[in-house]
Amino acid sequence: MPVEDVGGLKTHLQTLGASGPGVVLVHGMLIGSIASWYFSIAPMLALKRRVLMYDLRGHGLTERTPSGYGLRAMAEDLHTLVRRHGGGAPVALVGHSYGAVIALRFALDHPELVTRLVIVEAPLPILTREHVDSVSGLDGEAVVQMMPPWQQHAFLTGGRRARRLGERGIALLRDTTLVDELLAEADFADAELRAFSRPVLLCYGTQTGERMTVTRDRLLQVLPDVRLETIDASHYMTRDAPVPLADAIGRFLDA
Repeated sequence: MPVEDVGGLKTHLQTLGASGPGVVLVHGMLIGSIASWYFSIAPMLALKRRVLMYDLRGHGLTERTPSGYGLRAMAEDLHTLVRRHGGGAPVALVGHSYGAVIALRFALDHPELVTRLVIVEAPLPILTREHVDSVSGLDGEAVVQMMPPWQQHAFLTGGRRARRLGERGIALLRDTTLVDELLAEADFADAELRAFSRPVLLCYGTQTGERMTVTRDRLLQVLPDVRLETIDASHYMTRDAPVPLADAIGRFLDA
């Protein structure tokens, strides 16, 4: 399990595929990790592409720091990885949920390093006070109960390591400035989104929540080169429908 120093941050990353265009996958918040991709769509995408996955700051096996969880800080971590592993060439970005918003922030800040962008179930704004209040004060067991059934099973049967990963999510909420930083984030301006000229694919599920559908409709209206793929799935699309999701992303990247 390679761990690299990325701008002073000990970062866990994995690559699949020996050749082909570069694709970087960015996972979601708290219970997301490299495993979200490695055991779902990454092997399928890697048949024709070189795929890079990494654990976000404070997630999985990447170092947890007291701060640095705002979108621009997280996008800067991504920037360092792309410059190091992309050889200076632009890459395609695929992000899920929080990871999709990080990928969008990176793409707006560094369009010269992006060929195409895939946004999977992104919510805007990224975090609301209502969402924070719903999980504040919970312990690891309570957070597991909030997971979808398949993920509950993985944590409850995965032994000590799986439990530790769950506790890392709680520690992010309790011991870092993640919540304060994300609550302080300004929403993306429509003018900034309209100025982004790279092709964008939106992947949203038929069983997704209201925040996701509002974001989906907004992005469809303001992004200039955008298309939508609706997939029969919940917010956890990588688990619910990995083959349809990988097929949709593959077609988009090949277009």
